[in-house]
Amino acid sequence: MEVDVHANLVKQLAGGSKEAFTRLYSLYSASIYGFALRLTKSTEDAEDILQETFIRIWDNRNNISSDASFKSYLFQITYNLVIDHFRKRINSVDFENFIASNYYRQLSENNTEQQITLEEYHRLIAQSVAKLTPRQQEIFRMSRQEELSAREIAERLGISDKTVNNQISLILATLKADLLLFFLFYVI
Repeated sequence: MEVDVHANLVKQLAGGSKEAFTRLYSLYSASIYGFALRLTKSTEDAEDILQETFIRIWDNRNNISSDASFKSYLFQITYNLVIDHFRKRINSVDFENFIASNYYRQLSENNTEQQITLEEYHRLIAQSVAKLTPRQQEIFRMSRQEELSAREIAERLGISDKTVNNQISLILATLKADLLLFFLFYVI
């Protein structure tokens, strides 16, 4: 019976019914929000993704098949939006700084799964850092472990601030590229 009601609502939605859209939103919004929240771990991001999911449903209502599982379709849209959300974050300077500044940070919790993930994270970063030139490794260590400014690093190494900043940008781009897949799978 419930499946018939949902299929009927989907048919009405495909016909442009705002009432059907509102009912479907009421039926599924809590599940979609919870799913997005579990993946993003952010109430604000989950709310944005929930809204964008239903905007896409409305915009594509003419292409929705009542034969296919509407719930699966909703969750697939939500999942794709979460992936897009993380791709945008991964491409930001904030994400690059997050990767580099967390290299030497330890988790305070004694959770085995988190510890394994942290160890894998550190191993991947160590591999990525090992691929850098010796000078880049030194700059990375001074910048992230010793927390020196670009000016302090430049003074110690006898190079310009601009050279240090350029090297840090290259280092972060290398780390970002090497760790992209790890963060997609770890975060999700």
